Amino acid sequence: MAYVITSYLVLIGSLRDIGQYVHQLQRSVNEMEELVALRGEPLGVADRADARPIAIEADAIRFEDVIFRYAGQDRPIDQHLTVAISAGQRVGLVGPSGSGKTSFVKLIQRF
Repeated sequence: MAYVITSYLVLIGSLRDIGQYVHQLQRSVNEMEELVALRGEPLGVADRADARPIAIEADAIRFEDVIFRYAGQDRPIDQHLTVAISAGQRVGLVGPSGSGKTSFVKLIQRF
């Protein structure tokens, strides 16, 4: 009798593990589907009609009087942002959560 109970418990444990693996696999597939759908979305980066063309200078990243807002939002994230970063210069972005560090990096990447 002890053998039957032990075998049953081992089998139940293995089936539970398989169920968890299948569940995790399904979640991963769902997340991959979301990524594939996101890949087809337009980037949504658009300059204003009166925006000056990008001037590529060899030795710096420069923003002059930039106003940045996400699509569909009325309130700008940054207003009148002016920054100059020389080639080779290291810059640290420091601030609390939500202060615009990631938005600044996305602005540099034009993402």
